Amino acid sequence: QWQALADAFGLDGNDPPDAAELESTHGVSGPQLEDAVGIAVLRSPMSAGPVLLRLLDEALPAIGLASEEQTALALQARLPGATDAEALGWVRLAQVLRSPTGGHEFGRGIGLASADIWQPQHLTTIRATLATEARWPPVPRSHVVQAVEAALPATLRPFLASRNVDAAAVVDCLLRLDNRPCQTTTGLMYTPPVALADALAWLRTSGRAAERTTTDELRKLVAEEFVAVVETAWPEAVAAAGFVADGATWIDPQRVRRTEPSEPLRIDPGIQRERLVTGRLPQSVQHLVAAMQSGGLRVVCTRPVDHAHLSLQLVDMLREVAGAGNVNSVDVNALLLHALQDAPKLWALVPAFEAAKQPSWKWATPTLEAALEAAIQGAVPGRITVLHTTALLATLDLLGWLQRVYDRARGGRLGLIVVVVPGAVYQNRVRFNDAEPFPYTPDMAAVLLEVA
Repeated sequence: QWQALADAFGLDGNDPPDAAELESTHGVSGPQLEDAVGIAVLRSPMSAGPVLLRLLDEALPAIGLASEEQTALALQARLPGATDAEALGWVRLAQVLRSPTGGHEFGRGIGLASADIWQPQHLTTIRATLATEARWPPVPRSHVVQAVEAALPATLRPFLASRNVDAAAVVDCLLRLDNRPCQTTTGLMYTPPVALADALAWLRTSGRAAERTTTDELRKLVAEEFVAVVETAWPEAVAAAGFVADGATWIDPQRVRRTEPSEPLRIDPGIQRERLVTGRLPQSVQHLVAAMQSGGLRVVCTRPVDHAHLSLQLVDMLREVAGAGNVNSVDVNALLLHALQDAPKLWALVPAFEAAKQPSWKWATPTLEAALEAAIQGAVPGRITVLHTTALLATLDLLGWLQRVYDRARGGRLGLIVVVVPGAVYQNRVRFNDAEPFPYTPDMAAVLLEVA
């Protein structure tokens, strides 16, 4: 049976076949396949199997988790004369012996090796925490580490503590294994893909982009900071990120005065207007926090060119006054893009509909509305939920969903919902993208925030 075992796992240095090929070769499957290649014998406590598992544990780092390749290099030192490829075969075999219930596939393995304490559900839990906490916008590494610490399964904690492995080391290990989440050059964490306009907005508001820059310089910065950026037309994306064209350059209006006055915004005369002044908390923010307990749906308008950075400033100010734990921020554009990208069949349809003159996006409505509903699950009495960067609500025909949220939010059942709009209230309609109308009622208490 040695040759069958060597063939199955590449113990002789050759590439192993997959499980289907093995089943075809031996004419059996399942437990019979284990018998055919000698696995059942190696599971006996009197066989060489336990010795191999002990060597595997010695080869693993303190955390008890590593890639197959890293483990093979360490195991090779314990197997005199073994080549790199042969040691990798022994790691694959050890993982199958360690998982008698079929958690590891024959032959080609699953890419990682682990101590017996690590179960598939442990990795699922930690990976889900990473994906939830490090989405968009980029968050401090310390925030992600704290979330992973809280999510560590109770059965793992004694094992990790006995080896002086903390949550930060767990995060580092998963980053090496999965290449997800990703980190900016300043160590902030996020999960790709990233919409181009969102990446550019972050570069501007974080100060990574110069106050006066060019498209070429922005391209270089995007490439340095982010992976898997979903690119769209650059001029439109740069403008959507809050930069303003000034000749052959782009300026950040927060740091550089416009050389020409901006185009007038169509707005009803009764709508309150407020300019943001450095060092002064806007009255509108105080009013929103005061309405947190009574709830409902409020509208904050912005000029489309200022929408991205004012949205983030508003969230920061609300968190400063109401407490970070009482304010949930939903980047609607990023959420909707992720929802489409996570459904490959739908994502494949997007280019054709983008190119159409008057596209209908109703075919994507169930998926997009499900994502939106999941995002506002935390909307409860006594909390503020900010829906910002909302241009795609109108573009993707989702204003009907927003109307239903308004109806549900009345009376405070969803806490306070704050919708930040790229546009204003004109002719008694909320104008998304300064065009698509949404019915306006006085209880929405709209205010236009403007750059000073």
